[in-house]
Amino acid sequence: MPIGQWFIGRARAHGAFESRWRTWPSGSSPSSTNPTIPAPAVHQKHTQDWSAAVDRSDAFVFVTPEYNYGYPATLKNAIDFLHYEWMYKPVGLFLWGIAAGTRSVQQLKQVSPP
Repeated sequence: MPIGQWFIGRARAHGAFESRWRTWPSGSSPSSTNPTIPAPAVHQKHTQDWSAAVDRSDAFVFVTPEYNYGYPATLKNAIDFLHYEWMYKPVGLFLWGIAAGTRSVQQLKQVSPP
């Protein structure tokens, strides 16, 4: 994803913080790998890996396109299948698309992590 690569390059060049690139593995979103509903600390393999990555991070920037006037379902799943791991961590949004991703931002503000 060229825009994501550009963003992470700029973040690393800033030098004030450590930056890591994370993607949700294709075909392994929580909804396809978890046989149960989202619950704190009840995770299957892929969700366990995602939970650990989110838990050990201090802040996040979601880099995502606007998709059908909103955000992609995979991003919603990545947010929804965790709870405590998100608490008290700032989240930034880097979006693009029609109207610069404005509709995605408006929708994501309503579903952002706790």
